[in-house]
Amino acid sequence: EAKIARNRARLESLGLLQNIPQLNVSAPYPPIQQPTKKTNMHTSSRRRSSRLAGKTVSYREELVSSVSLTNRNQKIRTKREREDSGPETPMDVKVEQANKPHPTKPQSLTSQPTAKSTVVNVSKILERYLGRKMDSSGKAPVVRETVNASQPKNEECPGYFVSFNKYSGVCEWRNEAIFLWVNMGNKDSDVNNEFLEGGRLITWFGGSRMHEQSPVMQRLLNIGKRAARNDLSTNDGIILWCRLFESTKRGFGPYVCMGRVGYHSHFSNTHPLKFIWCLLDYDKLISVHRETCQGKSGTIFEQLSNTKPPISNQLE
Repeated sequence: EAKIARNRARLESLGLLQNIPQLNVSAPYPPIQQPTKKTNMHTSSRRRSSRLAGKTVSYREELVSSVSLTNRNQKIRTKREREDSGPETPMDVKVEQANKPHPTKPQSLTSQPTAKSTVVNVSKILERYLGRKMDSSGKAPVVRETVNASQPKNEECPGYFVSFNKYSGVCEWRNEAIFLWVNMGNKDSDVNNEFLEGGRLITWFGGSRMHEQSPVMQRLLNIGKRAARNDLSTNDGIILWCRLFESTKRGFGPYVCMGRVGYHSHFSNTHPLKFIWCLLDYDKLISVHRETCQGKSGTIFEQLSNTKPPISNQLE
């Protein structure tokens, strides 16, 4: 303050004090006014390219999706509620579709019928195929055609879709019917199937996993013995299917229906099990052979007339 007084006195002597405005030194400084904070009115920026300049962009899809997320658990309106409140909005449609149950899938092919669940008619099969060679090779054509032949006339049957074990030497059906598959003429085979006594008997070997107490063997014995006693229905029985090895083609030809067989004997001490079956339709087979195979060579019927050892030697 002393310095201020001296400076004022000096200014007065120079005549300069009258040009300086009076200052209230003791007055407090005015409060500093803080800048007002702006309310955050941030809105999401929208990117626009030059090709969208002047065009109106619709963000309705974003709005509907965000609303549908918050209303995912919203109760679906009933028909009466929809009629009272007006037409459905896109949000209502999406919610209803999300809660709509999926349609039931069609039945898969894995549930197709099997041979064990299918009934065949032995008499109808013999009427159509006894002594006949199938048109194509393999077991599948036999199964397909015999299933179709077993059905009433003009009734469509999905024989193509009946599944079976193509690696087994037997094919079991739901009724008391069984197919026996026999290969003949292959010198490299582990077993040698052959006709005996002029073709009235035939040998057959079971699979490597079959034994005397196997269910399929017990069924073969039961049906075979009843067939030999003529104690079966004409719709049941064991049908023999044979195919001949063709050396020129280095493979087996189509199967031939050799008719019904009955039990003659079996050897329980051999592995695989050896059976001898009687051909119950032998006379009919010979008649078919004379009518259809005269002058033809390389047929399965030639095996019927081949000379074989007496059956007594086979039983030793």
